[in-house]
Amino acid sequence: MAIETWILDGVKELEDNEKGYFFIQFQSEKRTVTAGVLISLLFGWFGLQKFYLGDLKGGVLSILFSWTFIPFVLALIDATQMDKLIHDYNCFIAEQIIEDIKYLR
Repeated sequence: MAIETWILDGVKELEDNEKGYFFIQFQSEKRTVTAGVLISLLFGWFGLQKFYLGDLKGGVLSILFSWTFIPFVLALIDATQMDKLIHDYNCFIAEQIIEDIKYLR
């Protein structure tokens, strides 16, 4: 998926060395849809896809209810919507990195 234009607008405000740091950091922290779907389908019973997406509370609740079918059903739903979930996570991470860089100026 291409980088959103608003992310590129945020990066334009950064200096050259900050841009390099942003792209290195973003590449190391971004998530992929393929990995998200595989985690959801293989380990969704325990809610590991929630941890992969940074949802600590949802992951803990899934582990607590792993003896029911609820986390499995939620994992199937997450697998079908993984493209949107990953996109939202990656946008959140990009915003955080840009804000951190601007804060460290």
